[in-house]
Amino acid sequence: MARVTPRFAHGPGKKDGAQRPRWVPVIERVKQALQYASQHHTKNSPWVFTNPKMVVKYPHNPNRWRYLYRDKFLATLCDPAEVPRMGYHNLRHLASSNLAAGGVKLPEIQKFLGHERATTTETSLCSPLGSIIWKMLPT
Repeated sequence: MARVTPRFAHGPGKKDGAQRPRWVPVIERVKQALQYASQHHTKNSPWVFTNPKMVVKYPHNPNRWRYLYRDKFLATLCDPAEVPRMGYHNLRHLASSNLAAGGVKLPEIQKFLGHERATTTETSLCSPLGSIIWKMLPT
């Protein structure tokens, strides 16, 4: 479970399964939302965001109560916001591209993204996805 402090959320990192926790900077509104979700999540659930349909389907198995399709969750939020559907990884690319465009140096962007190697960050910034995201932004 994530732990939230005044400016950071602490949660698992690394998609390779190593799960080394890291601190991620968050704005005040995100901090408030995470704290609210944590305080009001389903009783006995190990998840901050619990899927109520899974609680009904598997009432005695809290490990099944998570959202299995988080990408769909974010995509459905895009529709009412009238922005193209995107996933969490798109938001990472957008954030890193915005930081680079704002003059933030590569080592700082690398730290922000939690990359161990600067080459990973460079590849991310130079990817075709970065240019696609820029085209999606309103002018």
